[in-house]
Amino acid sequence: MASTWICVLVNYFVEGWFSQSVDQYYMDSFSILITVAFIFAIFGPLFNAILKYRCKMDSFFHALMENYMWTPMFIIFFGGLSMHLSWSLMCYLLSIDMQWGATAKVLNLTKQSLLTRG
Repeated sequence: MASTWICVLVNYFVEGWFSQSVDQYYMDSFSILITVAFIFAIFGPLFNAILKYRCKMDSFFHALMENYMWTPMFIIFFGGLSMHLSWSLMCYLLSIDMQWGATAKVLNLTKQSLLTRG
Protein backbone atom coordinates (compact mmCIF):
# COMPACT_ATOMS: atom_id res chain seq x y z
CA MET A 1 0.00 0.00 0.00
CA ALA A 2 2.78 2.42 0.83
CA SER A 3 4.45 2.18 -2.58
CA THR A 4 1.28 2.65 -4.62
CA TRP A 5 1.61 6.34 -5.40
CA ILE A 6 5.34 5.98 -6.18
CA CYS A 7 4.66 3.10 -8.59
CA VAL A 8 1.83 5.05 -10.25
CA LEU A 9 4.10 8.05 -10.74
CA VAL A 10 6.91 5.92 -12.21
CA ASN A 11 4.40 4.12 -14.43
CA TYR A 12 3.07 7.46 -15.70
CA PHE A 13 6.51 8.66 -16.79
CA VAL A 14 7.59 5.29 -18.23
CA GLU A 15 4.40 5.13 -20.31
CA GLY A 16 4.95 8.67 -21.54
CA TRP A 17 8.65 8.48 -22.36
CA PHE A 18 8.95 4.89 -23.56
CA SER A 19 5.46 4.17 -24.87
CA GLN A 20 6.61 2.45 -28.08
CA SER A 21 8.93 -0.02 -26.38
CA VAL A 22 6.81 -0.93 -23.32
CA ASP A 23 3.36 -0.93 -24.89
CA GLN A 24 3.17 -4.70 -25.28
CA TYR A 25 4.00 -5.21 -21.58
CA TYR A 26 1.51 -2.73 -20.18
CA MET A 27 -1.51 -3.92 -22.12
CA ASP A 28 -2.08 -6.91 -19.84
CA SER A 29 -1.59 -4.94 -16.62
CA PHE A 30 -4.05 -2.29 -17.79
CA SER A 31 -6.71 -4.88 -18.54
CA ILE A 32 -6.11 -6.44 -15.12
CA LEU A 33 -6.51 -3.00 -13.51
CA ILE A 34 -9.80 -2.41 -15.33
CA THR A 35 -11.05 -5.88 -14.39
CA VAL A 36 -10.19 -5.49 -10.71
CA ALA A 37 -11.70 -2.00 -10.56
CA PHE A 38 -14.85 -3.22 -12.30
CA ILE A 39 -15.23 -6.23 -10.00
CA PHE A 40 -14.70 -4.28 -6.79
CA ALA A 41 -16.78 -1.25 -7.79
CA ILE A 42 -19.71 -3.03 -9.46
CA PHE A 43 -19.90 -6.66 -8.42
CA GLY A 44 -18.65 -6.30 -4.83
CA PRO A 45 -21.55 -4.17 -3.57
CA LEU A 46 -24.03 -6.15 -5.69
CA PHE A 47 -23.07 -9.52 -4.24
CA ASN A 48 -22.86 -8.08 -0.73
CA ALA A 49 -26.44 -6.83 -1.13
CA ILE A 50 -27.51 -10.29 -2.31
CA LEU A 51 -25.83 -11.82 0.74
CA LYS A 52 -27.57 -9.42 3.12
CA TYR A 53 -30.90 -10.12 1.43
CA ARG A 54 -30.48 -13.90 1.60
CA CYS A 55 -29.43 -13.73 5.27
CA LYS A 56 -32.56 -11.62 5.89
CA MET A 57 -30.50 -8.76 7.30
CA ASP A 58 -31.99 -6.11 5.01
CA SER A 59 -34.06 -5.66 1.89
CA PHE A 60 -32.18 -6.08 -1.38
CA PHE A 61 -32.58 -2.53 -2.68
CA HIS A 62 -31.80 -0.90 0.66
CA ALA A 63 -28.64 -3.00 1.04
CA LEU A 64 -27.64 -2.24 -2.56
CA MET A 65 -28.15 1.49 -2.04
CA GLU A 66 -26.18 1.40 1.22
CA ASN A 67 -23.28 -0.43 -0.41
CA TYR A 68 -23.08 1.99 -3.34
CA MET A 69 -23.26 4.96 -0.95
CA TRP A 70 -20.07 3.72 0.75
CA THR A 71 -18.15 3.19 -2.50
CA PRO A 72 -16.95 6.84 -2.90
CA MET A 73 -15.80 6.86 0.73
CA PHE A 74 -13.72 3.72 0.18
CA ILE A 75 -12.18 5.25 -2.95
CA ILE A 76 -11.22 8.43 -1.08
CA PHE A 77 -9.91 6.53 1.96
CA PHE A 78 -7.85 3.96 0.11
CA GLY A 79 -6.69 6.54 -2.43
CA GLY A 80 -5.14 8.73 0.27
CA LEU A 81 -3.89 5.95 2.52
CA SER A 82 -0.77 5.16 0.49
CA MET A 83 0.64 8.68 0.88
CA HIS A 84 0.45 8.55 4.69
CA LEU A 85 1.86 5.03 4.87
CA SER A 86 4.82 5.87 2.66
CA TRP A 87 5.48 9.02 4.72
CA SER A 88 5.53 7.03 7.96
CA LEU A 89 7.81 4.36 6.48
CA MET A 90 10.25 6.98 5.20
CA CYS A 91 10.29 8.69 8.61
CA TYR A 92 11.02 5.35 10.23
CA LEU A 93 13.81 4.46 7.80
CA LEU A 94 15.44 7.89 8.10
CA SER A 95 15.00 8.05 11.93
CA ILE A 96 12.83 11.15 11.76
CA ASP A 97 10.74 11.68 14.88
CA MET A 98 7.09 11.39 13.93
CA GLN A 99 4.15 12.16 16.20
CA TRP A 100 0.79 10.46 15.87
CA GLY A 101 -1.53 13.08 17.31
CA ALA A 102 -4.77 11.21 16.74
CA THR A 103 -3.71 8.21 18.83
CA ALA A 104 -2.94 10.02 22.08
CA LYS A 105 -4.18 8.02 25.05
CA VAL A 106 -3.72 10.62 27.79
CA LEU A 107 -6.88 11.47 29.72
CA ASN A 108 -7.44 15.19 30.14
CA LEU A 109 -9.91 16.09 32.86
CA THR A 110 -12.33 18.77 31.73
CA LYS A 111 -15.36 20.32 33.38
CA GLN A 112 -17.64 18.08 31.33
CA SER A 113 -15.90 14.88 32.48
CA LEU A 114 -15.97 16.06 36.09
CA LEU A 115 -19.68 16.85 35.85
CA THR A 116 -20.55 13.48 34.37
CA ARG A 117 -18.66 11.61 37.09
CA GLY A 118 -20.99 13.07 39.69
